[in-house]
Amino acid sequence: MSGAKHGPNRLSKYLDIHNTVMQQFIDEGFVLADELILSDLGDGQFLLEGCIRCQAQLRIDVSKRLSIAGHRNGELLVQTTGYSYSAILGGHGSVFRYDSPHADHNQYHHVHRYGILDGDVHGIVSPVPTDDWPTLGQVMRELSDWYHANITRVRAIPPVS
Repeated sequence: MSGAKHGPNRLSKYLDIHNTVMQQFIDEGFVLADELILSDLGDGQFLLEGCIRCQAQLRIDVSKRLSIAGHRNGELLVQTTGYSYSAILGGHGSVFRYDSPHADHNQYHHVHRYGILDGDVHGIVSPVPTDDWPTLGQVMRELSDWYHANITRVRAIPPVS
């Protein structure tokens, strides 16, 4: 994958960055819980998967594949080779979803955007530049910004049990 922000990184540094960014969102009060799990799939593949629980029934479902890209000073270098970041308003539907290219359709980085507060469940798909697809931290910031821009409407939605 192209782009410096998506280049190979030491696994330990990747995890440090993840934990630092996650803690910033927890400290801000937007993220309530990081329920992501990193699994070693073998064959040089890792999967970061699970949910980030946020304010007001919002969550981000994450499925991110990391592949071993080499070694540096005895440490594994990993690089993202596939991802789906789905921002969801619980019980109501998707706010947006970023996906890496996949074989069945949309063979390019893309984002699905929905006007969920206005009943839009079909959304619009737009390409994302190959070297500018978002990091998970950027997705969290986008959802936080969306929440704060729509806070009155989101808080008026009855909780789903």
